[in-house]
Order: sequence, then C-alpha cells, then structure tokens
Amino acid sequence: MQKTVLIRNTEIKVTDILDMIARGYSYRQILTELPQLNVGDIMAAAQFAFEILNDLMVEGSDHIRLEGRLTFINGKYVNLTKLRKEHPRAYVKWEPDEDDNLKRLFQQGKNFKELSEILMRQPGAIISRLNFIGLVKDKRAV
Repeated sequence: MQKTVLIRNTEIKVTDILDMIARGYSYRQILTELPQLNVGDIMAAAQFAFEILNDLMVEGSDHIRLEGRLTFINGKYVNLTKLRKEHPRAYVKWEPDEDDNLKRLFQQGKNFKELSEILMRQPGAIISRLNFIGLVKDKRAV
C-alpha cells in the first residue's frame, strides 16, 4: 500500500508539489494551479523532502540510496534500476579481469558501442576506463 502525506487540511499531496518543483514550476505557477495552497505550504513540502533525504545521508559518504533505486553519484542522481536494465554493470567497480578483457577487445578493434554491449557498461564508462588505463588519451579525440 502506497502512503501519502497531505498538506494541511487540503487533499494535496506533498509529492504533487515536489513534482511541480522538479518540473520547473515557480511558486507563483504552483499557487495559480493549486489556489488552496500558500507559499508556506510549498516551503513545508520542500522542508519535508529535505528532512527525509538528510536522514538518509550516510556520514562520510557521497552516496544516498533511496529504496535501492535512486543513488547520488558524482554529484547527480542516477536511477540504477532503470540504467542497469540496459547496462547491468553500470557503476559497478571495475575488476582487473575486466580491464584485461577491455584492453584485449579494444586492441582487436571493437568500437565503443560493441565494447559497451560486451562489457554491459555505458559507452561513457568504456571511454573513461580506456582513458584511465592509458589506451585513450582524451575523450574528445575519440
């Protein structure tokens, strides 16, 4: 059963307000569309979300995991569940044997798309790893 949090005595869900903010609505646009709200209600919704996320922060970590689906990595949120349907090894630590396989396949002339499919990683991860192990000097050169 999905739980919802409502604003005051309205039937408006906090998630509806947060969705509007995420889609770029201004306070004025939200208040125009939902006239039963006030600016304090919008701020309360944002504060509610902030407190939940703050509780999920792990001390000394740059990752936040939300129900195993959304992860904060390198300054952005990534939906790992969705991403791993296409690239099952996305954001998984590279193993030494994978590096060896990557080198071998790259030297055989496989292109980035082929490498991505074979190694089950994003093309950008392939390019970054080739750069890291010294086989590609600059992303812009590829």
